[in-house]
Amino acid sequence: MNHEHLLKQCVNHPGRYFPTPEAVLQDLRFDRQEKKHILESWKDEEEQLLVATEENMEGKGSSRLQAVARALEQLNESRGGSR
Repeated sequence: MNHEHLLKQCVNHPGRYFPTPEAVLQDLRFDRQEKKHILESWKDEEEQLLVATEENMEGKGSSRLQAVARALEQLNESRGGSR
């Protein structure tokens, strides 16, 4: 799988490729901007899940939204190398 294809898959299905949002931060295959894109996608997915759960629609119940938000915050605060 080439890098662009892998990135697209990770953006579209982050929970399928990473056990936790922190794992995205530790992944050396992606640069800072790519990690941000993956985490933002994951955040959107978790927000949609939360809304579905609040509206009594079928959902997983537990949201990783806070963990994703923390990972994004860590990424935004990080300085130095991009990988």
